[in-house]
Amino acid sequence: MVDSETKLKRICDFINNPNHFITSFSGRPWVIAEENLRSGTFNTNLRKLQPKCESYSRQNELKIVRLGTEEYKKAKELKDLYMEFHNHQKGLLQRLAMEENKIWGPSS
Repeated sequence: MVDSETKLKRICDFINNPNHFITSFSGRPWVIAEENLRSGTFNTNLRKLQPKCESYSRQNELKIVRLGTEEYKKAKELKDLYMEFHNHQKGLLQRLAMEENKIWGPSS
C-alpha cells in the first residue's frame, strides 16, 4: 500500500522496467496490463492474498530476473502471450459493445 501517486508510479516503473522482470518462483512474470494508473481506496482485503505463515514455502517467493538470462527470455514470452490475450479480450469487448449499440441503438 502506498500513500501517494508518486510512490505508485515509482512501483509501476520498477515493475515495468525493461531490464528485468519480477517473477514468481515458478517463473510467471508480474504484469501491469492497464494503461492508466488508478489511485484511491479499493475495497479489497489484500491480507487474504498473502500466504499463511505456517504454509509458507519457497513457491511463494518472488525473484528478479535480469535481461540476457534464460529466465528473462521465458518471462518475456509469458508476458507477451498474456498481453496478446489481454488485448484480444479487450477487442472482443469493444466489438460486443459496438454490436449491442447496433441492436439497441445509442439510447441504451
